[in-house]
Amino acid sequence: TGRFVGLLKDAAGLATTPTCVDPSASMLEACERKDVAFVQSDARAYVDSLKPKALDRVLLKEVVHHFCDDELASICAGLHKTLDQNGRVVVCTRPRDDVEYPFFE
Repeated sequence: TGRFVGLLKDAAGLATTPTCVDPSASMLEACERKDVAFVQSDARAYVDSLKPKALDRVLLKEVVHHFCDDELASICAGLHKTLDQNGRVVVCTRPRDDVEYPFFE
């Protein structure tokens, strides 16, 4: 948590401080970046706490497989409300375990 976002912040030259949200205190404590904000919360509660149009960018990295379909739909609907008019969501996820990809052929 935070390491990838910190590297992305550096590479993209972001002027604003990114926020990492994770329900695990130990994951948040493991991050050494001081230029990334951290919030201990589950995704649904965090999204519900935001004001409309509060976000311009959202990165969901390796998280969507943790949600059931109803949870994911609810989180996505909440994110839609919190994004400004030019807001973007990027979802990075791992392939399903039962899908074979030719990564190492």
